[in-house]
This record gives sequence, structure tokens and C-alpha cells, in this order.
Amino acid sequence: SGEEVSELPEKYPVDGITYYAKWEAKPSVISFEENQGSATPDLNGVTDQAITDRTMPVLTRDGYTQKGWFKEADFSGEEVSELPEKYPVDGITYYAKWEANPSVISFEENQGSETPDLNGVTDQAITDRTMPVLTRDGYTQKGWFKKADFSGEEVRELPEKYPVEGITYYAKWEAKPSVISFEENQGSATPDLNGVTDQKITNRTMPVLTRDGYTQKGWFNEADFSGEEVSELPEKYPVDGITYYAKWSINPTSEQIINLSARSYPTQTHSITINDLYEFKNVTSNQGVVTVNSVNGNTITVTLSGGISDITGLVGGSYTPAQTKTESTTKSSTGSDTTPSSVSYNSGGYSGTLNKYKTTNVTVQTGGEYIPADSRYQTFESHFPQAEIDAGTTHVTGVIRYTEGGYTGLLYSKSITYFPTYVRVIYGGTVTKAGIDTRTYRTDYTAYYSGTVTKPAVDTRVYGPYYRYQLNVSYIKD
Repeated sequence: SGEEVSELPEKYPVDGITYYAKWEAKPSVISFEENQGSATPDLNGVTDQAITDRTMPVLTRDGYTQKGWFKEADFSGEEVSELPEKYPVDGITYYAKWEANPSVISFEENQGSETPDLNGVTDQAITDRTMPVLTRDGYTQKGWFKKADFSGEEVRELPEKYPVEGITYYAKWEAKPSVISFEENQGSATPDLNGVTDQKITNRTMPVLTRDGYTQKGWFNEADFSGEEVSELPEKYPVDGITYYAKWSINPTSEQIINLSARSYPTQTHSITINDLYEFKNVTSNQGVVTVNSVNGNTITVTLSGGISDITGLVGGSYTPAQTKTESTTKSSTGSDTTPSSVSYNSGGYSGTLNKYKTTNVTVQTGGEYIPADSRYQTFESHFPQAEIDAGTTHVTGVIRYTEGGYTGLLYSKSITYFPTYVRVIYGGTVTKAGIDTRTYRTDYTAYYSGTVTKPAVDTRVYGPYYRYQLNVSYIKD
């Protein structure tokens, strides 16, 4: 306390004196060299200032594990496990030591040939940066990619150093063409199937072929038909394709009995068709001699002779059976019904009786005329002398009868007008004229006839011997 003493006294004081030096601590900085680790702030204090939290910072660094703090940049000496109790004179720097984590470069072959992973540590230099070359049956490698879906650019070489936490590269493949071929072995042609390795086959049905005279006995993987029969195509196109071989068995000889139509002459030529004929072998007859003229496709033409007749048949003429039909006609009479109850029919070879089944009549006017009745509205004016009315010799009537020109009827007063010397009455009403009918008539009749008429049979047939043959044809079926 007190003032600072800046100089000694001029004289030695009585009993002497003691002066006390006062000190001020200099700044002291504790620095941390992270060596690419996460940043941590320096600690700022002054010399000998107490450090309450002596915990050393814990850093992080991608791909590395911290291996402590050291006082020397070359990490010599002992590891520093905690801060000092006080800020040191002139401060201090601690150096973070790191150990690289393991780094694995993996290769996802995607069914290609195996290639080993590359094992190193983060940032370790890679001397041979060549990407592996793989093989896969039925496929061509189309490079390496960082993404499993092969998005992004192709990776053509390894990185210069092992990356943080390693990396996986994905092999991309392109399927090679795959052809499924069919060796028909003289059967009907069937096209090859073209796809690529492992392409799904939606229709797995094996082709069905045909071959004249043979039956297909399946498909086989081997040309000598060894192994099991192949009943369906594979689920996918195989590596390098495949060929299937059709196996055939010859059809056995068959026989067919053919009854030929009988004819009236012993020497006959017939053409017969056998639908499933592949190869003709032989033909025999139940009688006489059979000669093969030609074999054209599935049609065989033969001539037979020397047979014996065992039946009689038509050799000439013809037979026309009796025929019937229904016919109808009408007859008329005038003035009275004189039509008969039946009539005879004979036309076109048909004859018979037609019976009357109904009669109709119609009235026909023969003369005169008919004038129809007529009516009209008629008016009439009548004068009644006033003197006669006064004398009582006449009087005004309300109704009069009209008869003129053939019209008659009652007319009724419609108006009465009085004059000095007479009374005028206007009458009106409907009058009629009767019709006049002078017509004469007669009745005409129409009769209707129907019945079945017959045309007799005509038979000019002549009969004689008939010859019939039976063939036995031997052949190989198609």
C-alpha cells in the first residue's frame, strides 16, 4: 500500500528500511496444434494463473483416431494427459497426435469373378491404381461405379490415397447375346430364339414339329438324345445359348380296308384317298387282279379286273316315282247357283277330282238408278188482308205446309210485320224431297274347288350283274 517508491532516500534511515518489490504477471497462452483435427480455441491467461479445468481437449478428424497430446511437434517425450495447474511462463503449445483409421476399398462384383478387398489406412498412398478386371459367364464388364445403380461417371482408376471410411465400387455388366437354337432333324422348321444372358423367357413351351411318317419324341440337350427329355424352355436365356435336338420315331405300318362302290362292269379304275398316308407299301383285293396305276400324294389310283358278280344292279333305264300335289280352281254361275259339287282335273300328267269346299255370292245391279233424298231450308212470305182479318174471314197462322218442286215440309213464322192494309208474315223451315230408286239386281255365284291330284310312276329300269371289290391298303402313317 502507499505510494510507489521511485528512488532511494538521500540518507540511510535510522534503523534502516525494507522495500517490497511488486510484480505483474505477463500474459500466458496455452495453444493447441490440432494437426488437421477439429479446431479448439487457445486458452488465454497470465503467468501462474490457476487453471481450474485441466481436461485436455478431445478432437475429431475424419478417418483418424486421436492418440493424445504432446509437448513436442515430433511427439517425442511423454503424452500430456492434463493441463498444468497454472499458466506457464511464456505459455506453451501442445501437439495433437493422430493415428489413421483402417480404410477398406471393397469391390461388389455383382456375380462376376471374385477380387479381394484392398486394406489400408486413411490417406495411405495407393501405388497401383489400376481397377480390377473381372469375368462373368455370359456378360461383358462395363466398368466400375460408386453407386449401386451405376449412376454418375465410370470410375477408371483407384484414388491416390485410401479414403476416409473406405469406399465400395460396383461392377456393371452387360449381358451378351444368347441364342436358343432348335435342331429339327428333318422336321418342320422352327425359328431360333434370340435374347441376352439371363433374360426372362415368358413362354417356356417347347416347339411342336411335324415330319411326314414320323412322330416327335421330344427335345434333348444332346445330339445323341442322351440324358433326360427337355419338357420346357429354361426360365432365362443361358450363358452362350443352347441347342435342343428333336428326336423322331418312324410311324408303324397301318392297314385300311376300303369297300369300293359296285359297278356293272368287271374291269374298273378307282382313285382312293388316305388322309394320313405318308408312304404307300402295298394293296390287295378280295377278288380278281389289282394293278397300281399311280400314287400321287395321298391318292392311289388302281385298276381291278377278273372279279365275279355276286349282286344284281341297275344297268339302264330309270324310275320316276309317282308324284302328288294339291291343286285348286273356281267355277262361276249367273243368276242362280248351278255350280257342281266336284270337278275333274287333268293337266301336265296329273289327274284327280277337286271337291267344292265353299261358295260365295255377289249381288250385281242390272239396271235403273237411285236418286237420293234431299233437304233444304225454305222461306215463304204471306200477306193477310187486314179487312179480312177484321171481318173474321181469315186469320194469321203460325204454321203453313210447303209443297213445291217435289219438296214438302212445315214452315214456321219467323217474323210478323203489320201494315195499314195487311199483315206480312215471313215463314221458314226445312223441307225435304223423297229419294227415287228404280234399280234392278241379280245374284252371281263363285264356287271354290281343291283336291289332291296324282302323276303316276314311270319305270324303265333294266337290271344286270354288278361287280364289287374290297381293297386292303398297307401304308405308313403320316
